[in-house]
Amino acid sequence: MKKFSVISELVLFCCASLALVGCTADPQTAGVSTVETENALVIQVTDGSAPAKGVLARVRSARYLQNVDNKPYAESDGVAAEYTADSKGFVYITKKEISSLKLAEISVEVVGEKQGAFGIFALDGSEETAPDSATLALEKFGSLKGHVTFAEGDTTAEVRIYGTDRIVSTDSEGNFEINDLPPYAHYTLMVGSSYNTVVEMEAGVFAEKTKDVGEIVLKKYVLYDDMLMISDWMKVAKAARQEGEPVVGFIRLNSKNFDFSDAMAQGKDVQVETDDSDPMTYAINYWNDSLEQAEILVLLDAKTELVKLTWGMGAVDEKSAKKVTSSKLWESVSAEVAREQNSVSLIDFENGFKSNVTAPAAVFDWYFEYQGDSVETTPGLDNAIEGVESAGADRDGKAFHWKSKSPNGSWSYVGLWLSSAKKPSNFQAIDSVEFMVRGEGRIAFAFESEDTTGYVSKAFNFDTLKTESSEWVRKVIKQSDFVEGTGAYANIGWDVIQTRVTNFNIAAYGEAEFWLDDIKFYGVNLDDL
Repeated sequence: MKKFSVISELVLFCCASLALVGCTADPQTAGVSTVETENALVIQVTDGSAPAKGVLARVRSARYLQNVDNKPYAESDGVAAEYTADSKGFVYITKKEISSLKLAEISVEVVGEKQGAFGIFALDGSEETAPDSATLALEKFGSLKGHVTFAEGDTTAEVRIYGTDRIVSTDSEGNFEINDLPPYAHYTLMVGSSYNTVVEMEAGVFAEKTKDVGEIVLKKYVLYDDMLMISDWMKVAKAARQEGEPVVGFIRLNSKNFDFSDAMAQGKDVQVETDDSDPMTYAINYWNDSLEQAEILVLLDAKTELVKLTWGMGAVDEKSAKKVTSSKLWESVSAEVAREQNSVSLIDFENGFKSNVTAPAAVFDWYFEYQGDSVETTPGLDNAIEGVESAGADRDGKAFHWKSKSPNGSWSYVGLWLSSAKKPSNFQAIDSVEFMVRGEGRIAFAFESEDTTGYVSKAFNFDTLKTESSEWVRKVIKQSDFVEGTGAYANIGWDVIQTRVTNFNIAAYGEAEFWLDDIKFYGVNLDDL
């Protein structure tokens, strides 16, 4: 299924105009054997207790809709074939004609003087099956009426009925009425506006009565295939879904797939529903109106197939809309699923300087460098790999250990390249950076952005560590922990750099000694790198 099934794709199912006009012979002439061998669908039309001879039956696709400008797609108003009932009121649709129609389901509409009949019939197109038979009884026309609540920006809407050429526009208040409809218990209406907002609903029509379908609320929406909200590399999530466990789906919006001017600031009118308009649990991970970027997390259960993103009806009631925080939503999935979908393990030094990151991301290996003059490091830059050693201090595995001595204005640093200047990482969703550290001295974590000219800008977090040599501590850096951008040392601040990160580094100032291990990002995944 498609990633972004925009509503206009749902709307128009145009039947081919096949120009078939079938007047079959009387069954008394054709004989039973002819009916059995040639016909796939036999319909008898009655008028009270008598056959309705000579009436016209129009066949269309059951999914046919009249065009919104009141012009049919073909001069035949979408009619694929027409048949005239014989003297006994019989209409015969042959197997050959069904094969030429190439329709899985048809509507048959019979219209007489102030009365009519309507039915929907499935066709299998097989030449081996016996004919199906049905009866359509002419009854006096009925009507439908209702009221449409427009989405923001709409001033009118069109109401159409599948399988017919019926279409009406609402008045400026949203009222509509469709008259002269053959009675039928299961008409499907499509109500849509110029803004591609659509609602489908079922309604019954009864002879000489006007059925009030009530209030129809239009929302702007886009449909998403649930499986396209889970990336192919998310093997743990896909397996969990197959076992019936909930997982998280991602809706990423930008200026190419969403008109941000059409929604309220910060997505306050956005909500997520099933295809049947039942509310789903969701969280707006971030929403940036100025950059026209947003990410919405959706809790997917095993039964969900289509997800509907709606907006345009004013600020949502967060309780009824089932809107939660991102952290609350992640509590609904298993630890294994969350670890895959909501974190990235960058490096743990078990494989030397090789990163833990796998495809689709392409992270480079660990680097060790210094900035300025008279910087002394152990290990040296040429033998940096020797800094990978046993973690020690009651911690299993390996860590990176380095000593640094640098004058004021100089420093040594380690880090990873995450992405290129042409395609930087967007970390608006990041919750935290975490790593294990022990040692003593002044330390800084920085996200950096290098542009295509080689110019580097940064966002810093500074700290001074003084731990016992046997004490490992977990360092946690949140978005709010980055210092305000002042321009000094190219520090432009987190708000500016968050959408264009190319690498990170951890720097040591003055005289320092550190052991580093297990660097992770939370709130992002491989798709964000």
